[in-house]
Amino acid sequence: MSVINDDEFTSFCKSLKIDSKERGLLSLGDNMLGSQVRLYEQIQLGMQEGVREFVTLKARQLGISTFTLAMDLYFLNKYSGISGALVTHDDRARDQFRTTLQLYRSGLDDEWQREVVDDNRNQLVLENGSRLAMRVAGTTMRKGGSTLGRSGALVFGHMTEAAFYGDSDSIHSLRSSFAEQNPIRFFHWESTANGFNHYHEMCQEAKKSTTMRFIFISWWSNEFYRAAHGTPIFETYWGRTGRLTQTERMWVKDVKALYGFDIDAEQIAWYRWKGAEDLTDENMLNQEFPTTEEMAFIASGSAFFRTLPITEVIKRITAEEKPSTYRIETGTSFIDTRVSQCNPKKATLHVWAEPEPGAYYSIGCDPAYASSEFADSSAISVWRCWYNRIEQVAEFASRETPTHAVAWILAYLAGYYGKASVNIEVNGPGISVLAELQNLKRAAHSRFEGDKPEAIKQVVRYMRQYIYRRIDTRNAGSLLLHTKTTEDVKERMMNGFRDYFERNMAVIHSRELVEEMKRVVRDGGAPGAPAGKNDDRVVSSALALMCWNDQLRVKLLNEGVIYREIVAKAVTDPASVAERLVQDYFREIGIVPEIDGVPPPKKTVAAGRPKWSAARAGSMMAFRKE
Repeated sequence: MSVINDDEFTSFCKSLKIDSKERGLLSLGDNMLGSQVRLYEQIQLGMQEGVREFVTLKARQLGISTFTLAMDLYFLNKYSGISGALVTHDDRARDQFRTTLQLYRSGLDDEWQREVVDDNRNQLVLENGSRLAMRVAGTTMRKGGSTLGRSGALVFGHMTEAAFYGDSDSIHSLRSSFAEQNPIRFFHWESTANGFNHYHEMCQEAKKSTTMRFIFISWWSNEFYRAAHGTPIFETYWGRTGRLTQTERMWVKDVKALYGFDIDAEQIAWYRWKGAEDLTDENMLNQEFPTTEEMAFIASGSAFFRTLPITEVIKRITAEEKPSTYRIETGTSFIDTRVSQCNPKKATLHVWAEPEPGAYYSIGCDPAYASSEFADSSAISVWRCWYNRIEQVAEFASRETPTHAVAWILAYLAGYYGKASVNIEVNGPGISVLAELQNLKRAAHSRFEGDKPEAIKQVVRYMRQYIYRRIDTRNAGSLLLHTKTTEDVKERMMNGFRDYFERNMAVIHSRELVEEMKRVVRDGGAPGAPAGKNDDRVVSSALALMCWNDQLRVKLLNEGVIYREIVAKAVTDPASVAERLVQDYFREIGIVPEIDGVPPPKKTVAAGRPKWSAARAGSMMAFRKE
């Protein structure tokens, strides 16, 4: 059930006066933007489903804050004795919104007028006992912690530009004050993007939550963001024979599929003009005027993974079947390890493919705080290997697993998948993981009954450890176990991961891994996540790919373990165009034997040069001297 009466709220909005940027003073209810209508529809849908907390990611200048202020005033006037909060990121925004509320109140019809008991920079109190506290979160971290949630329970709240709050603790503090059972409760977070910070995490949480709803409002939902036919902008950026670029075709198709909206030529022309003449930084254009929600979040520094391949893999993952999800619990010894199927939200292990007999696997392990001081999760990434392909089959990630247990889980996964080569980040805690693995190997040959050596032997018997050797040396004395990621090593490892990913040789299935990849930047040093952000899954995957590239690919080629796509071939001509061109060229210059009964042409060659001969049947080429 919605706590906003549709007809009543529509009538209420008609009496509200707004000072619009494009059209001056007018009625909000009679002049709603398409973006505002879209927001209202999404909120009403959520209300009908029992949702009371909304997280809106928006483009700039869509009237979202203005519309939500109208909802704030509606709640204050309709319901008596309730407490709400309007939270801004700075004082200037707080003062602007206060002025807008005063303008709204001045135009209210008599039935909606309420006497004002108090109106200052800190609060608005009406005669019906309802109160709106006006708070400033600030754009920098507060000494002594946040005070946003210390003023009592809130029945409704409007948190604007939350991505720019300086302290993520402000969000946790404020949410702790939200009413949980009040039937008229309503809370709305709305903001443009600001990199991969706390608001990005909140958006991701809302997408998965049953009690929150994520809403995306883009520039294309504002009907004024277009260049009409015949205008200079339209003629310059579309013209009579305009057509979409490959990238534009991709995101026009995505907008239709994701949001059910058709972008037209006038909107394309406007967007091209915006990027060419007004907001020329492509990253800032994507952040301030994102076309899809994935485009909004950009990392500071230079993004390491390109946006287009990331977007494509997200679409594929979204369409795939969900993985099997498990929780791994460890006890006081390795043999106490227990794996149980569980809800995805509680899972630490995701499995996309079970072990295949005879298959080869590469496993990367990044223990917590091994690759950096901010890597607070332990991650293990399992990949199936071919010579020309490596595909993710399982992923473990947890912030709660101690070092020795990481070694046990690593051994468990290596034993489960069979022919597995393991590569561990041995900086810091990683060396303890390696030491515990060595303990397990010794236990496999122990006669101590409590160790159950036969069980452990079954786990470690096929596991192979990665042998690190400097890529620029032939000195066998430089061989080391596993990987210590110095800046040079991480540079090579991350570039290898990116290259194989963008060549479609590394097939990813983990959405969480892709989200971490979006945060990886090059900002002066080796590629990595910004300070305070995680890239544990990325590092563990890069370790697995480095192990595959350095230690397994030659072996897989020699054994013929090659991945072949199943493709339909033309009935009349099994050879591809490229194959025919190559064969014709080789036949013409006389270095291959006859093809389909057609002998190679006779060639006149200079004295002493090799001449083609088909003397040996079945031979690809044979040469003789004149």
